[in-house]
Parts: sequence; structure tokens; C-alpha cells
Amino acid sequence: MRLLIFSDTHLTNEFDEKKFKFLKKIVEESDQVIINGDFWEGYVMSFSDFVNSEWSGLFSLLKKKKATYLFGNHDRENFCDKRVSFFSTSQGENLFIKTKKHELVIEHGNQYLHFIDEKLPGKKIPAEVVESYLKLERFMVREFGKVLIGMLYKKYNESIKNKLKMDLKENQVLVCGHTHLAEVDVEGKFINSGIISYALGQYLVLENEIIKEFEHWYDEPIVSAYLFPELYENYFKKIMLSKST
Repeated sequence: MRLLIFSDTHLTNEFDEKKFKFLKKIVEESDQVIINGDFWEGYVMSFSDFVNSEWSGLFSLLKKKKATYLFGNHDRENFCDKRVSFFSTSQGENLFIKTKKHELVIEHGNQYLHFIDEKLPGKKIPAEVVESYLKLERFMVREFGKVLIGMLYKKYNESIKNKLKMDLKENQVLVCGHTHLAEVDVEGKFINSGIISYALGQYLVLENEIIKEFEHWYDEPIVSAYLFPELYENYFKKIMLSKST
């Protein structure tokens, strides 16, 4: 069985056809799906707007693949309602999957790392603030690929790893998203699926007891190849070549 795990798509009322087609493709190629949080952007749009948006074109396919929906910090359970059943057969905060070597603890990751939105009890960050941050992150990824977010977000992955040493059992491995920085560190009990946003598509597949990470550009990055030719050559060209394979 081919199990797809993805997170942090942050779907908004701004429909992206290339992103839609990419999501549809990877879901179609799978037997079952886990949506590991931040599927839609609850600080920017209402759940009603989401379920009535063009993104609903994915719902029947996700339901067919018996998708499990795990809530994140941007699509919290209290942001949703019973219409989560439109695109998923089960919902929750976490899921446990046993393999021969490990027990995978699948959850969004905000349980281990609280960003500012969870440090404001009873309050919701204004949509304008979140939209501004998403635009900034979009600029970083489209202009500099993974390089800049890798430098800026590494500390978040490390923070979670430090907590896992105390919180997880010996054979357990956390599979999360949340930090937007893909990483597979089984020895560190940590696997992060990355993001599917800003033309960068990262996800995980569990098949035959083995979990693998995948990465593709579903649209060409704006990368400043002329300003940073060496950076482009070293980091981006190989990724773009993989797009055609």
C-alpha cells in the first residue's frame, strides 16, 4: 500500500491551478492519504469559504482515498465543522502507525513548538498579518528556493528534536510538518514533510515499511539566477531537472 503524507498546503481563497493539479496528481498516485495539518488557511478564510472554493475539486478524490485529516494550528478543529467529512473519513490530532522497526507518531508538530498564534489565548491573528507573512515566505521560496528558509527555519526543527528525546519512546519517530522545513532524521526521531506551497512540492510516502521523501517544483521558481548564478547552479538546477523525470 502506498500511503501519502503531506502537510502545510495553506490553501486560501487565491486558487492556484498548478498547485491544484500537483495535489491531484500525488493523491491519485496513492492508495491512502494523511493530511497532516494546515491544509487550509484558517486565519485568512472561513471554513465555509474553503469548502465552497475551487479547492473542493479535490474533495471527492481525497474521500475516495480514505483520507485522514489531522488538524494543525492554522486549521484547528474549532475552525472547522462537520463538513470535514466532505474530504476525509477520519479526523483527529494524531495517528500512530507501526512498522517493523519503528512506531510513527504522525501529528502536525505544533504540539512541540508553539508559534505566536498559539501564544495568544482567545485571540486570532488578523488576516492581514498572516497574509503579509505568507507573501514574505512566498518571496523567500520563489526567489531563493530552499536555501533561505533552510537557514532561517533550521532552529525550529532542532527545537522539536530536543523535546523528542524526552517525550518519545525508544522506537518512536515523529512525522510532522509545521516548520515548513523538510527533513528526514530517523536517528533524531524526526521526519518533516515540508510544504506544498509557492511552487515547491514536498511530501512523504510510506510504502513497503519504508518512508521516503519526495520533492518537485510544480511551477518554475522565480529564482534570481542572474543575481546569484552560483547559488542557482548549485541548488536549483538539479531540482528542476528532476521535474521532468
